Amino acid sequence: TSNEHRQIISTAISAICSRDLGCPKLKLVAKAVVDVNAVSTSYVDEHDFERILPVLNGLGASSNAEGSWLDLSRVNIEELQNTYNLPKTFDGTRILLPFIYTCFQLLYDSDGVISRASNKALKCLVTSSSELAQSNAQQTENAHRNPWVKLIETTVVPCLKIGIMTKEIAPRRNFVLLISHVTRHFSDYNSVHLYGDLNCLIRDDDQDLDFFLNMTHVQLHRRARALNRLRRLLSGNGDSTDQSSLFSVQSLGNILLPLAMHPVYEYKSKAEDAYVIEAIAAVGEISKHLPWSKYNSTLQSVLNNLVRYPDQERFLIAMICAIIDGFHFSVDTGEGTDDGPSSQGNGVWRTLKNRIMPKVESFLIKEKIDRHGAKNKSLRSSVALALMKLFQKFPQVTFESKLRKLITTVCNALKNKESNERDTARDTLTKMAVGLDMKYLPLILSELSISLHEGYKLHVRSATLHSILVAISKVYQQPHVDSIDEVVSLPFDRCVPAMLDLIHQDIFGKASEIKEAQQVEKRLIKEAMGKKSLDALEIIARSVHFKPSLVTVQGKKSFPGLAHASAAHALVTPFLDRLRDPDVPSSTIRKVRECLNRVAVGFSNNPSAKYEEVLPFVFATIAPFVHGKMRKPIADEDADLEDSDAEVEAPIQVSNSNKPISADSGSARMKSTKTVVAVATWTPSNLGDAKNQKSALAMKKKQKKELHRVIDGAAAPKFTGSSRHSPLKSAKAKTLNNPANACAVSFGLTLLNSSLKRSKLDVSDDKLCAMADPYLPLLAHCVRFSSSNEAVILSLRCLGVLLRVDLPSVPKAARDLGPSILDHLTASGAASNTQSDIVQGCFKTLTLLISHQKFSSPPNHNATLASFDDANPPKPTRETLPLTTSQMQALLSLLHSAVREYDHHNSTFGLVKAILLKRYMSSELYDLMDIILKLSVQSQKSTIRLASSQIFLQYLIDYPMGKQRMDNHLHQIVLNIKYEYEEGRLSAIDLFSSVIQKFPLPVLEEKSQFFFLPLVLQLANDDSKKCKEAVAECISLLLQRLSTESVQAFFGYAKRWSLSSGIDSLPMQRASAQLFGIFVDSRPDYVKRGSNASDLISIVLDVMLKQITFESESGWELLYHNLICTEKLNKQLPSLLPANYEIWGALVKMLAYPHPWIMQVSSRIISSHLSTIEPTKLLSDGPESFAVKIPGCLYKIASNLCRQLDVEDVHYVESTSTIAIKTISWVFRAMKQHPNICYDVDEGNKGGSGEEENALERSKDPCLWLMTRLSNIAKPKDIHRRESVFKCFAALCTSCNPDDLIPYLELMIDPIDRAIREANNLHPDEQTGNDPKSAIPKDVLQIVEDTCGTEQFLRAFAEVNRKVREKRDKRKQELASEAIHNPAAAAQRKIKRQIGKRERKKGKIDDRRAMRG
Repeated sequence: TSNEHRQIISTAISAICSRDLGCPKLKLVAKAVVDVNAVSTSYVDEHDFERILPVLNGLGASSNAEGSWLDLSRVNIEELQNTYNLPKTFDGTRILLPFIYTCFQLLYDSDGVISRASNKALKCLVTSSSELAQSNAQQTENAHRNPWVKLIETTVVPCLKIGIMTKEIAPRRNFVLLISHVTRHFSDYNSVHLYGDLNCLIRDDDQDLDFFLNMTHVQLHRRARALNRLRRLLSGNGDSTDQSSLFSVQSLGNILLPLAMHPVYEYKSKAEDAYVIEAIAAVGEISKHLPWSKYNSTLQSVLNNLVRYPDQERFLIAMICAIIDGFHFSVDTGEGTDDGPSSQGNGVWRTLKNRIMPKVESFLIKEKIDRHGAKNKSLRSSVALALMKLFQKFPQVTFESKLRKLITTVCNALKNKESNERDTARDTLTKMAVGLDMKYLPLILSELSISLHEGYKLHVRSATLHSILVAISKVYQQPHVDSIDEVVSLPFDRCVPAMLDLIHQDIFGKASEIKEAQQVEKRLIKEAMGKKSLDALEIIARSVHFKPSLVTVQGKKSFPGLAHASAAHALVTPFLDRLRDPDVPSSTIRKVRECLNRVAVGFSNNPSAKYEEVLPFVFATIAPFVHGKMRKPIADEDADLEDSDAEVEAPIQVSNSNKPISADSGSARMKSTKTVVAVATWTPSNLGDAKNQKSALAMKKKQKKELHRVIDGAAAPKFTGSSRHSPLKSAKAKTLNNPANACAVSFGLTLLNSSLKRSKLDVSDDKLCAMADPYLPLLAHCVRFSSSNEAVILSLRCLGVLLRVDLPSVPKAARDLGPSILDHLTASGAASNTQSDIVQGCFKTLTLLISHQKFSSPPNHNATLASFDDANPPKPTRETLPLTTSQMQALLSLLHSAVREYDHHNSTFGLVKAILLKRYMSSELYDLMDIILKLSVQSQKSTIRLASSQIFLQYLIDYPMGKQRMDNHLHQIVLNIKYEYEEGRLSAIDLFSSVIQKFPLPVLEEKSQFFFLPLVLQLANDDSKKCKEAVAECISLLLQRLSTESVQAFFGYAKRWSLSSGIDSLPMQRASAQLFGIFVDSRPDYVKRGSNASDLISIVLDVMLKQITFESESGWELLYHNLICTEKLNKQLPSLLPANYEIWGALVKMLAYPHPWIMQVSSRIISSHLSTIEPTKLLSDGPESFAVKIPGCLYKIASNLCRQLDVEDVHYVESTSTIAIKTISWVFRAMKQHPNICYDVDEGNKGGSGEEENALERSKDPCLWLMTRLSNIAKPKDIHRRESVFKCFAALCTSCNPDDLIPYLELMIDPIDRAIREANNLHPDEQTGNDPKSAIPKDVLQIVEDTCGTEQFLRAFAEVNRKVREKRDKRKQELASEAIHNPAAAAQRKIKRQIGKRERKKGKIDDRRAMRG
């Protein structure tokens, strides 16, 4: 491999061939061998490029050229065979072997020129061999007889196999691409050693999908995607019986497997994690297709390398596990046979048993030494999982015997006192539970209960059970069952009692005592934190089969320990049993409540919990707890109250209307009494009046009894608390508010609420509606009488779903709900506290009640369209509503304050919208709308501003109002666009735009002057960019809707403003320029009329000519708006500008304007114009274009665009750079095709330079000047500046003819090579394949080579390297000479270098300190 050895060999070959062998061709071959191995005589350890490159370029030339592979192999074989008794198998291809091996050796060379030339020569050898082999049609069938195919198969391919094993990235890239080349050209041959089956990985139509190109790409994600596609291709190949048909064993083992294993051994940083993981997955997939011998050797090799590569241990372990996962061989353990060698099993089993499994099991537990020096054992999770998957492929008996031992090992690892090790063991056991069949879950639970039974292990057990359930819930699918037998036989459901036993021990047993112990010094492990058992309960409830209706008294099957119960009963019954204990403590009730809530959430998310199962289950559960077992009539209750002083006095029931309650109203309570007395009025004047003598006696008797009653205890009046304003609850609330009953009711309501939220109730199903209808009175009862906020909130939420359905009980429930909800709103302080869940629930329920179809009636259109005077305010109107007029007024009074709250506003505004849809009119509503208008601007939340704007717009359009009120509203809307803060102004402008869009056209015409002038003033004076854009859009919308006469008047205003003069005229001119752009965008039809377009162009041109000197810094904004107007004119009216050369000349000069906005818009205008013309046909397609008519325009454009690219990184703008690159590529092609129009000859004549200088000017190559300018721009080290130039080079390569770029290759390669060298010098000891600083230059360099051809590229590259070398040597000589002739300057240079080193070192230290904080 050294140069000395190769020179000795080449000298020996030259000496042999110099003899008279009767073949003069051999002397030429010998000379070429010596030249291709020549070493420079001027530089140490460097090649002689002047001798090597001609030979390599000749080998890379066409097959008929002199010095090509075919030319060198043309010797007189017959004469040599006869003279020297050579065998008949000897052919001319043998002569090429020195060249082939030399080229392969030169691929390792670090010099880019030599390696590229060698790569091209070898590619040409493959191409020539394929062409020569296919010249004879019969050779394809007998490929082994063709010497060229044999040369590739026996010489080239073995070298490639060795080459892809190299650890150096750059040479391996060449070898991979050569394999791709061989595969592409020999895909039709049957030889497996030519790897033709890999041709399916090559994609000539889409290089992004080409496997070999992506595997050699500099970007990691491209390589990772290549491995990912390979893995998916292998995994989707079908059954295992046909998996070998896609790729041969040789292709898998010799090519794909080494490529996939390289990333694992070459891992260096975290950035490569995803790439390495993808490589490991590819190795595992490849191993599924390998034969046993290759599989065994690969696995043994990785097991041995585990000790040699300690830094890659985790990835090597992962690769071992991936290979084990790919085990696909049949195993015969020899069980059941008593004699013969077969009793020990087949060879695969013996190898597994004696060599592989003991070694893999030795890696299952790893011993580590902690920081204190103590030894600690840790479990390797991936090894355990791989062993489990391997055991699953064994016979059943062997699998179960080894599985129990493996589970025991993992459970023992859970006893480790290191939390990280326990986490690893827990994750391992979780993955094992997921990977195993569900019937092995009892085995895992049994091992958990045995291994972890005391102390801190109880917490570890609970956490492990939770992790197992979380993992199982992600993959477990409930089977479909229709009978009790099938339900009982479900393996997961049968594990419920065992899991509940562990959970109860954690919540109510010793583990709970440890966590709740007081006055004891304790140190809890992290597994004890949180509520994992409650999460486990929810997961179990979500995963079991929920069908309690299948379980009947006659059922014979049962769960262990529970008679005639389903999984749902097995979950709920143990908790209810704890509540039945009369001495149950409050802490237990609290725990049971929490557990039942989690069970309810789990049931609601259970896919098998359908409405036909949930609704009867919940109703049967909570109805007895809500109403009690016996319901007494009112008369009996009153009698009881009279006899007992401890009872609470029953309140008087007052009807909500003047009508008596009908007998068929559905009230069981009213039916139970003999007589019903409706209280008609309730005023102080007749409160104590008796109707007749009998009632007077009864009243007197009652008053006498009241005087003798002691009011205390529960009957004592309440003067404090949230319920002091509401009447005292009757005995109905006693049962409902009992702690045990409240717990059960909370469970049922939670389950009902969660189920209703999870899925939509089918309103077309009469059976479901019949099941849901009884819930309305039940929930209304809870809202009225429950003292628990949680029960009230849950009831309101359930009503929020059920009231969306047209149920028969809605009117009856509404009469009870309306007053009760208002009572809750008043008691909860809804006017000042809308954050309460009760307030939000009340608002939502009222919204549904008001908007319910039971209370809908067709609106009175006459009343809607009528107007009234502001002096006569509207009378409160009430259509069919669930609330009375006084109740509506009280509700609106509450909303006056509620809408001002910033949090939880959706329900509040939803209620307001519902009231508006009812067309309800009252003075309180109009006052509320004034508040809403203020909120649309002043609110700090965008959602409130948007909702307020929508509500007010609906009110403004639909509600009747007088002219004065309408004008006041519009005046306020106009004033709002001047609000102090940006968000408020944006909201006001949006409302303004909606008004313009929705108002009738006659009204809009009438108010146009009132709208237009404030908008223009805001456009001119607003400092916010967003507000300006919104105002411009609003003006555009106004102009689109107005008539031509109104638009003409506004256009006249804009022209007068643009012609204004004076000190304060600049803002008016800016406003007019913006208006002109809006006119062009919104009304191009009007701009075309008459002289409007010409007047507009003259105004714009006048401004551009005044600002062209770049002297006035304050006028850039006016110029910018005029350029925007010009851009819109060029887009909307493209026929107006092309002939106006003054504007185009000014635009070309604006390309160099100091302000970046001016440069960008000028570049856009010029680029859009030039893109319509083919640059190579400029004189024929665009003879009237400014690029032809203005002398020297192309040169000026190119010069100014280069100035845009030549900026520091601080001033870099990506959009400007992109437009400049696009335009430069167009200008280059135009310059190349029409060089005579690039320069302004008249300027040279005016300067008096003479005829000779003019001729010299005309003879200049403009493209050479442009490429030199770009090359010089890329020399500074600014990243963005270089990237812009490199992207420009890439754009030129993709758009230009390659012959046009070849003369400028050195100018293009020089800055690119400089950037690559500088990136390599930053990290001299590391490979820079993944460095982003060198990624773009390398990509562009490859694009340049592909475009211009390798031969021309290598010549230019070699010349660039020669000049760089000479320049470096010259600089060294100057420095050495300076040290002798000017030692003071040399000493000063050294001092400066040392100061720079100290500053860099100090900067690094400061950076590290800053990172550490």
